[in-house]
Amino acid sequence: MTLPARRPEHYTPGYASAAYARSLAHMGSPRALPHSGGWILERPLPDGGGSDAAGPYPLFTCPCWEQLEADLEALAGRLVSLVLVIDPFCPLGEPALRRLFPHRLVRYKTHYLVHPARLDADRLPRHHRRNLRRAGREVEIDIQPAGLALLDEWAALYALLVARHGIRGPARFPRAAFARQLQLPGMFAVRARAGGRTVGMQLWLQAGRVGYYHLGASDQEGYRRRAAYAMTHEAIRFLGARDVEVLDLGGGAGVRPKEDGLTRFKQGWATDARPVFLGGRILDPPRYRELCAMRPALDLDFFPLYRAGVQA
Repeated sequence: MTLPARRPEHYTPGYASAAYARSLAHMGSPRALPHSGGWILERPLPDGGGSDAAGPYPLFTCPCWEQLEADLEALAGRLVSLVLVIDPFCPLGEPALRRLFPHRLVRYKTHYLVHPARLDADRLPRHHRRNLRRAGREVEIDIQPAGLALLDEWAALYALLVARHGIRGPARFPRAAFARQLQLPGMFAVRARAGGRTVGMQLWLQAGRVGYYHLGASDQEGYRRRAAYAMTHEAIRFLGARDVEVLDLGGGAGVRPKEDGLTRFKQGWATDARPVFLGGRILDPPRYRELCAMRPALDLDFFPLYRAGVQA
């Protein structure tokens, strides 16, 4: 699907905003890309002596994709390499992406998309319909612009998710990151409540006529009551009423394709699916070769190779 260029009433830059990049200080130092309008995160090299960069987690996007090449050329020699996961709504085709990322371009994950106008609860998979009915009886849903007033509740729920799944790396957001993200324009909190307390919460980010499932977490009571089904259903309806035409639900857990529970959950809502690419570009070839020679090749598929096995 190609989206027209007009900006609707509810436009916000979403993951392309400076405020979002600044929320990711645990990943690196934000660096603006002046031509494309995107942001990357500059990181010290594992062995010192310079920097490389990564795109924001979970996706890199920008307002002016056709200008990204000028930004990448300007980074040559200033950073060793750049790696990022490309927004599924990027208008560039695979040949153009291969020109931008000649050293690494792979299909990273499949992301599941849902068009709110096509959502029909009666046509969801039987498993989803059953859990949605149960959640409808057992939790109450409210949706509001996110804000600092929700920080304690959200941080506590996310800490449970981190412990439950052993989350490490960029997705292990510190509290300071959430304090910034909850204040982003276009960020909405969907809460599930039972017995007078919050048992689950999801964060959704609207950027014009597209939207993103950002994060979600529940406590044990929320899992038991199937709160995620009610939250997702109401979020899709709510954002559809705000001119969102398509939502990215993201992909499954991890980087290896598999039929995990999260994948099945997202597939059940989806009206479409799209591959998401990981792109890598070497910006300083001599320094890149030097760094690779300094450590054994633990995973030849990893980019940049010198970070294979290095905990982010």
